[in-house]
Amino acid sequence: MKLLSSSFSPAGHEVVVKLLLAAPGIEVNASDTRGRTPLRFAAENSHEAVVKLLLAAPRIDVNAPDTDGRTPLCFAAQRGHEAIVKLLLTAPGIDVSVPDTDGRTPLIFAAIKGHEGVVQLLLAIPGVDVNAPDTKGWTPLIHAVWNNERGSVQVRKVPNLTADSLAVKLLLAASGIEVNVADTSGWSALTWAAFEGKEDIARDLCAVPEIIVDVAGVKRRIENPPGGPREEYYSASKDEQAKCVRILEEFLESKGSGAQDGSERIGPSAGRRPKGRRRRKGYH
Repeated sequence: MKLLSSSFSPAGHEVVVKLLLAAPGIEVNASDTRGRTPLRFAAENSHEAVVKLLLAAPRIDVNAPDTDGRTPLCFAAQRGHEAIVKLLLTAPGIDVSVPDTDGRTPLIFAAIKGHEGVVQLLLAIPGVDVNAPDTKGWTPLIHAVWNNERGSVQVRKVPNLTADSLAVKLLLAASGIEVNVADTSGWSALTWAAFEGKEDIARDLCAVPEIIVDVAGVKRRIENPPGGPREEYYSASKDEQAKCVRILEEFLESKGSGAQDGSERIGPSAGRRPKGRRRRKGYH
């Protein structure tokens, strides 16, 4: 294993990998003390030629997790390596919704980083769980809304469109998406959007027919973030949050509720927890 894993330089050492794979008794799925396999290293570092070689090897385990439960697909999705994700998605036996020990799936990792290309690839896979939550109840949609790492990055020079907002749009268009799902603290994607002061995303969420708008609840929650002070969650300024709240109030008024105090609710049902298997406990 040490010989095979050490062959992953920035250049990928494709020739060396070929020689090692041809060696008698080579263990293509052998891992280090942290559970990292050759395929995991190649996928994480976007060594496309090496990934192809490994996927062609007999007995390759495309879903082999490390000690944190993260698969090669998780790392490729997290890094935004679209070419690698495409290769892995065509591999026999690939599991696109396998969670790590914190319940985070490849789709969640792509949503966290705002990798819209990877989000598109994963959403195109039949049977992908678009609402699979992590151990804190955060779905891919909530992660995409909350995303701070790429929220200020412009996407392909499109005015006023950022990586996180495009990921949100893609998820909202996905079949079976549940926009009103609340996390374990009772916060929905709409509440997180208001807390983050993301006006465009708040409007996108309000445009979904199934959306539930509880302005009073949003106001109450953004003043009392779960698990700690406001600063721990990188909240927007109060002025930015107030603009989002006003968007919600205007939405209610446009629906004829006339709720000036934000006490009215619009929506077919209360916020639901996402359906699916129970997740293992862990930190977020």
